[in-house]
Amino acid sequence: MEFQELLKKQLTKVPPQIGHYLESDAYPQVMRSVIEKYKLHLDTAQKVETETTLLLIGLVPPNEYEQKLVEKAGVPKEQARMITKDMNDQVFKPLVESYKKPAPVHTNAFADEPAVQKQPEPTPTPVEKVGEPEIPTQIPVETPPAPVEEKKIEKKYAIDPYREPIE
Repeated sequence: MEFQELLKKQLTKVPPQIGHYLESDAYPQVMRSVIEKYKLHLDTAQKVETETTLLLIGLVPPNEYEQKLVEKAGVPKEQARMITKDMNDQVFKPLVESYKKPAPVHTNAFADEPAVQKQPEPTPTPVEKVGEPEIPTQIPVETPPAPVEEKKIEKKYAIDPYREPIE
């Protein structure tokens, strides 16, 4: 549980560009393409994705990323170097470029539209008092409809006329 708490705490500290990138569809697509390109097994792919996410949120130093892939994910050193290069090209360089642009408007994580901002509440219009309000003397009550009598269907046949006899 300690790791989960640390992760939640660190996620609140990440820059908006990284937060938006992690919430976007681009990150899983990049991870999927890397997994397919290097034909990583499911457990290895999970560990590579975890290490990449930890790097993005600042829990793994960039200079230790390649070594973490070798140690934690069990990826061969040469393959770890190529994965690091691909992640650099597909993830980190675009993120560095996004820092040069102004921070994007916060969007809803579940839709591709800007989050709804709270509208100012309209000021109520004064109501003129014309006279005393009319107090109803009797509350109208609906009377329930009379119960409908069910008709009983008479059986015309003792046996089913459409049934074929068994021979």
